[in-house]
This record gives sequence, structure tokens and C-alpha cells, in this order.
Amino acid sequence: MYSFLSDAQTKEQTSNHLNIENLKIQLLEDSAFLSKLSEKSTKNINDDYIRQIIRDYLLNNPEIMIEMQLILQEKFERRRQQEAQKQSEIIKLLEKEIFQSPYDAILGNPNGKIVLVEFFDYNCRYCKRSYSDLISLTQEYPDLRIIIKDLPILGPDSVETHIIAYVFRKLFPEKYFQFHKKLLMSQGRANEAKAIKVAISLGANEKELRNAMQNSNLRKFFQENIKIASALNILGAPAYIIGDKIFSGAVEKSILQAAIEDAQ
Repeated sequence: MYSFLSDAQTKEQTSNHLNIENLKIQLLEDSAFLSKLSEKSTKNINDDYIRQIIRDYLLNNPEIMIEMQLILQEKFERRRQQEAQKQSEIIKLLEKEIFQSPYDAILGNPNGKIVLVEFFDYNCRYCKRSYSDLISLTQEYPDLRIIIKDLPILGPDSVETHIIAYVFRKLFPEKYFQFHKKLLMSQGRANEAKAIKVAISLGANEKELRNAMQNSNLRKFFQENIKIASALNILGAPAYIIGDKIFSGAVEKSILQAAIEDAQ
């Protein structure tokens, strides 16, 4: 489930703000509008009256909306390019933390030269959906290494689940991806009880698990991943890094494929 701020909501708010600002500029530069406003100005002008004047003006000059849209598109594109450039620079700056962390699991070819990084949460709906796509990609690209970074941001249940997953991986590295798949594919919300149940079904001892869970350092590396995500302006899960590009949310497999092809 893609969390934090919704990209769509943020873009809509930004668009509305820019529309208003650009409209102000256009109106204040238009002599006909200013003349009409001056003629009808009174001490009792209110917001409704101003809105009506603006509405009439736009109905009589609809081409201004096209001009505004073009300006907005140019601004958004410049902003997108600036953000992409900034993210690329941060990826290089945090290269070791992103690509060489000893805490991350590896899916696919552990020595693969093509690298895809996934930030995920066990309670993320889109992370669950994307699992089969990632498996499919490892089959299509034998040289693909997928780095799985824990990003437990969807509440205490997620934190406890990721702790158990990490402990299980250290105790049973050869069975970790069985555990990972079972937990991702399970119905309902992942939590401590469910994670322990899955671990026990794969041969873990509950007492041994709980003892290992007491390690106070476990939460620290989750916090490191959250800091990395924040620095990259990753606002939720899932999110992917391929090369110096970031893809967030419910990304289609075809988009990831295209990025992998570009990275080869």
C-alpha cells in the first residue's frame, strides 16, 4: 500500500496553487480586465463578486487556460527533472548504504551485475502484488540481483513482522525466501503472531526466535532504511531503484523491464 502523502493528492494541490498564481499574473497584466474591475469597483466588493468577474473573463478569453496549461506542464517537467537529478546525486552519495548493506536480503543472482533495489513493507498491498513480478524478472534476467530493503512504515505490526523476518533469515538463511513468500502471500494483516506461526511452520523454535528478537540493534537498521528513503524522497512502499532512477508505488512490470534493459 503506497503510504505517506498520495502523489496524486500532492500534484493536484500543487496544480491548483499554480493555476491560481498564473491566473493572477495573467489577469493583472490584462488591461481590459483591470479596466472592467476599476469601473465596477465599490467598497462592498466581496469574494463572490470577484469570482464572477474572473469567471466572465475566462469565458470570454478561454485561450488563457491553454496558455496556463502549457506553462504548468513546462514547470512540472522542470521540477521533475530537477527532482530526478537530485535523487541521482543522493543515490551516488549513499551508494554503500543502498547497495552494500549487510542487513539486506538478496533475491535472484547474488552476484548479478544488474541491480534492482526494492523498499518494501510486509503489510503493503502493492508489495504483495509485485512479488510475482520480481520473481518473473529474476527468471527473465539471469544476471539480475534484487536487493530487498526492509521499510516497515505501516505501524507497529509491520515493525514486529520485519524483526521476526530478519531473525528468521539469520537463523535459517536457506529457508528465508520460503518464509518471505508465505508471509507476503498470506491473507490479512501481517503481525508478530502470524510471522511467528509461519516461522514455526518452517522449523523455527519460538523460544529461540523470541530470544533473538531482543537484540536492540534490530530496529536501528530499519531506521537507517527509513532515513535513506526519506533522503531520496521515497514516501512509501513499494519503491524501486534501478541504476540512478527511482520508481514509486504500483509500478507495472513493463516499466521495470524497460529500466532493466536501459541499465544493461
